[in-house]
Amino acid sequence: MGCVDHIGRDDQVVVEKFAAQRVVGDDAADLGRRQEHRLRALGGEPFVDRSLIAQIDLGTRERLEFDVFLRQPALADSAARSLGWLRTLLVEKYYFDWFNEKVVAALTRLIGVGLWKGGDEGLIDGAMVNGTAATIGWFGSVVRRVQSGYLYSYAFWMVIGLAVLLGWSLLRM
Repeated sequence: MGCVDHIGRDDQVVVEKFAAQRVVGDDAADLGRRQEHRLRALGGEPFVDRSLIAQIDLGTRERLEFDVFLRQPALADSAARSLGWLRTLLVEKYYFDWFNEKVVAALTRLIGVGLWKGGDEGLIDGAMVNGTAATIGWFGSVVRRVQSGYLYSYAFWMVIGLAVLLGWSLLRM
């Protein structure tokens, strides 16, 4: 057994199975649109009906696939062995998905974690939010010692304030 299952050599069964696996309508229309676009890009008008081009192309492709994969599976096996590296390259989509996952996405995740830990937790939560709360708490503990609730304590601090104000105004002169 090779790349395909051998279903026998009865051409009618092979053709029916092969035809059941093909989707011709969308492929033909897409190919016709591409051919027409190429002709218009070159400055010309399409001179052949696009459905005819698509039918010729699909007919040739189907005949080639029929001959290689169903009539001569050894040829398909040989091509698979000798061009395995090309098949791997195409199946892996030129390794763009691997590069995207292993390099680009990993680097993006690393930058995201750095911004989360350093920017969000360190700067915003640590310095700004928690730092402001800690500063206000410290200031409140200092002011709490000054505010005793006794009148003589307030009078003392008023005299100290007036002395500081008088000293400052004398130094300015």
